[in-house]
Amino acid sequence: MSETPALDPGLYELLVTTGLAATLGDQAHDAHDRTFADVDAADAPHVLTQHLSTVISRTLSSLPLEEQIDTANRLLQTIPEVVEAETVTSGPQLLTSVTAPMTPPPLRPSTPLADVALFTNSRNDPQLGSELRLEMASADHIDLLCAFVQWSGIRVLENSLRAAAERGVPIRVLTTTYIGATDRRALDYFVRELGAEVRVNYDSQSTHLHAKAWVVS
Repeated sequence: MSETPALDPGLYELLVTTGLAATLGDQAHDAHDRTFADVDAADAPHVLTQHLSTVISRTLSSLPLEEQIDTANRLLQTIPEVVEAETVTSGPQLLTSVTAPMTPPPLRPSTPLADVALFTNSRNDPQLGSELRLEMASADHIDLLCAFVQWSGIRVLENSLRAAAERGVPIRVLTTTYIGATDRRALDYFVRELGAEVRVNYDSQSTHLHAKAWVVS
């Protein structure tokens, strides 16, 4: 069992494990106070999953590939109600596309579909516009959350958005009138040309939304 290092004064969000409890017990003689909070029942699956993910990732990384698969399957089999269909086959492999016969799969974005990606707009990073266009090509739904929407930004995605709408992909937009920057033309395009569901918050006095997020999946 790995040892938990001594904790300096500060704020933490650490799940109390046997190792952490032992460390706190060893430090019981010092002058520091400690506070604890119960994990809310609604948050428990997320908190426990994060802990399991860290421990399992550390363990698997130390094993040969075939042993990683065997260990993963043995862990799955200890979970109540896990069915045989959820165990991992040899390889392991990822399903990367499903297409009609004789039809090439869509071009893939350079960032993983299942992971969060941070774009810094540096020369060595993928460009946000090109990645969004590639993801929209096979998306099942498209959501935009943004403080303001301008035609200059939407124009570079116009063809991809239209192609998605023509495939019947639902598009939703949530925006505001923050600093008066939202373009009427952009909203009209979403509603009239794409049939998108658009919601605009006009309360610019008490509400200040400055989020920027595309969810394409």
